Amino acid sequence: MNRNRLFALATTSMLLAGCGSFTNAVSSPSATGNAPLLNRDELTQLRYVGGNNVWLTANNSGFYELFDFNTATKSASFITPPGISGESGIAYAYNPNLGGVLGFYPFQSLLRSPIVFTKDYGHSWNSVGVDAKMAGIIDPLALSNDRLYIAEGGGTITSGTPAGSIFTALPALPQGAVVKGIYGLADGVVAVVVQGTSTTIEYFSEGTSAWSSVQKITSSNVVATEVLKGSTVTVGICSQVGSRTKGELFDGTALTPTFSATSNATLIGCTPELSSSTATVGALTKQGSSVYLVDGSGHKTLQNGVTSYVSSGGLNLSIAPYSEGIHLVDTSTNVDYADHINATVANFVNRYQGG
Repeated sequence: MNRNRLFALATTSMLLAGCGSFTNAVSSPSATGNAPLLNRDELTQLRYVGGNNVWLTANNSGFYELFDFNTATKSASFITPPGISGESGIAYAYNPNLGGVLGFYPFQSLLRSPIVFTKDYGHSWNSVGVDAKMAGIIDPLALSNDRLYIAEGGGTITSGTPAGSIFTALPALPQGAVVKGIYGLADGVVAVVVQGTSTTIEYFSEGTSAWSSVQKITSSNVVATEVLKGSTVTVGICSQVGSRTKGELFDGTALTPTFSATSNATLIGCTPELSSSTATVGALTKQGSSVYLVDGSGHKTLQNGVTSYVSSGGLNLSIAPYSEGIHLVDTSTNVDYADHINATVANFVNRYQGG
């Protein structure tokens, strides 16, 4: 083994040692060789999770790992808990009043998803004792102030406490409903539900233990995101009907419009806009290879290939996958912060594969 490889392995060991404790061990099923349920673009995500913290996923050689990027220090920390393979992809959610959750998508022939929970932005983790199989959608996990929700495919959503082992199914959604994503509020969960060519926004209240319909949109191109501002959590909903793209906020009681714009590009994402005095949302759209941010201030051109965008801590961060890593770019300065992240994942993969 050459000197550079020895240095890489030593560096990786130090990085892994710094990712925090893992109180309860989780046994990860061995890989079967089947393809992940989602593609690289869908799995490369960037989310604001509170304070100066932004979580992101990076990929190298088919392994997905989780990082925390601190917008104050402009540095990244490797926070994936050891002992679980990220070959099938990872999903996560955060509620500042409860903590964060990370789940590993199963390969297509596996029966469960390891799910872990943190209260300190990923510096330490605990296993969630639930036998669940996350659905192959971008947002299968959500947190309220008290509970964890897991979308398991079709119209099935289960719920329990992160520290508990009893998870029960929520009341059934309308027949034929397919859950496209779930998003937490203080006292419940919002589901984006596709039925034929329409999408409905459904809200489950922990107070009433029942679903209620929030909105019906005559399009299947609807995406959502959690919007955190301090300890307040709302859900941003972006939709495209014809050439009209619009954004709304839902707080568990009422919908509030945030923008409406004409765009011939295709809606691909919804992102919090946290630079204003009040929380709002913007939409990511794509036309050809070009990606745009559309919000109340108009259209802004982003780096080609962008899959997620976050405005936080004075930085305007976009993330885009490439063949063996990511670009994490501050669009205001064109600084790419991904070198350390890509090197860490590459070292981890080499170590895992025994290269």
